[in-house]
Amino acid sequence: MERVKVEKGKVEVTVNPAFYSKECVLKTKKVFSDFAKVSVKKSGDNILIVLKPKTKVGLEEIGYEFYNHLLNAVKETRLGL
Repeated sequence: MERVKVEKGKVEVTVNPAFYSKECVLKTKKVFSDFAKVSVKKSGDNILIVLKPKTKVGLEEIGYEFYNHLLNAVKETRLGL
């Protein structure tokens, strides 16, 4: 399964809720909502995040940046920051 999937004008990011809590996903969604329309929904056993940038940007890049911010949110949560 592709974790970052680029389609027409959007990028889909799939994450495992066993590692990425809903709290962390929503925290990251808030960060990205300034420059992209972000939707979060359950997809089977995973969480699907769809990002539709408000300006022209590299879709694959924004998908991986979402992952980077999500990892940081997990770290902060686990360290109690």
